[in-house]
Amino acid sequence: MVVSKTMKALSTAVVVLLTVWIAEARSQNILHLAIDTVTVAPGTRDVFVDVKYTYSFPNPHKVRGFNLHIGYDPRQLTGVDVLFEGTASRFITHYRVLQPPEIGGVALDGNLEIDLSNPILFTNRFSVVDTSIDTTFLRWTVLDIPTEFGVDQIVADPGWIRIARPLVDIRTHFIGAKVSNDSAFDIPVSLLGNPGARIQAVRVTVPMDTALWWFDSLTTDSGSKIVDTGLVVSKTSISWTSILKDSGQYLELPSLLGRLRLHAKTLRDTVCAPMFASAIQVMNREALIRSALSDTADICISGTGSTQAVNAERANAIFSVWPNPAATKLHFDMSRTAGLQRLKIYDFIGHLAFETQMVPPWTWNIPSDLASGWYDVTVSELGEDELSSVSSSVAHARFLLIH
Repeated sequence: MVVSKTMKALSTAVVVLLTVWIAEARSQNILHLAIDTVTVAPGTRDVFVDVKYTYSFPNPHKVRGFNLHIGYDPRQLTGVDVLFEGTASRFITHYRVLQPPEIGGVALDGNLEIDLSNPILFTNRFSVVDTSIDTTFLRWTVLDIPTEFGVDQIVADPGWIRIARPLVDIRTHFIGAKVSNDSAFDIPVSLLGNPGARIQAVRVTVPMDTALWWFDSLTTDSGSKIVDTGLVVSKTSISWTSILKDSGQYLELPSLLGRLRLHAKTLRDTVCAPMFASAIQVMNREALIRSALSDTADICISGTGSTQAVNAERANAIFSVWPNPAATKLHFDMSRTAGLQRLKIYDFIGHLAFETQMVPPWTWNIPSDLASGWYDVTVSELGEDELSSVSSSVAHARFLLIH
């Protein structure tokens, strides 16, 4: 009986203590600080970052000052100034903290409280030193508000400055070939895209048709800034990683990743097969890639037999474009006798840049106002009315225009 009364008394005491503790916790004065997150355009030098706050003050208070410091990376930013005008701290005595790698504010007043109707405590002005950065983080290093000011708890969130950069579309490019039986041939593999992709390493996988050819080697040109590594050759694919030799640089696009040396097998029929990348993986995290696609090029092996060629239409459709790169003139020729053709030239993003009808061989005087860059060419046969195409594009190529 005595034990029962004792346990009941203890239980009651615990409940009372928890109730008091919860009541005290709920009645705390809480100040929530947050360094702003700012996104700016590339090339921006001056950046203003607010220190904002919210509060829950159920109890008496008089926030008459603070000592708040923010840390930053001096390799990326310089702390220029701390601004109090127009903020909640404008009416109390304040001081700037400009001690790299810290920036912040110190405020103290004997009578006045900060203006709780203004949500900005103070503003930091930074200068961007390294314009190549994507994001630089701002973190609290000093959080000091005396408890006698009526603040029981401080919750502080970090911030950042981010430079908004456009995402880039990239694609692998292969140059087709028409080769003889039992012969070696090279397939250049390039990576195309606009500047700003910020690629340091990319892994490419190419399907391998072992019924038509076998893999010999992968090489880069003399003087290339790229080294090819991690080569894996299987019965179904070839994959490798192209890495810049200088880890501090980014790949200049367009760029030749390497040359695939393949060896055609001996075939009775003429056979064509597509060459493309089935997977493109950019390896460095700071790359700004929106999409990664692949062009397709036909590799045609001339057969030894007299039977009708397999995919003969595709084989005969190969045509040549030279010089490549080009500057003022471009010559077109087909690998077979051809009649009237519709020729279309598209820029890198797929806009039609030029269209005409011609009979190969034909020379095009390149307009001087056509922008430098990569262009795709398609050729379609025309019907007798010379107006409508009677077949889909049966020939394609790419050239680089350099003014």
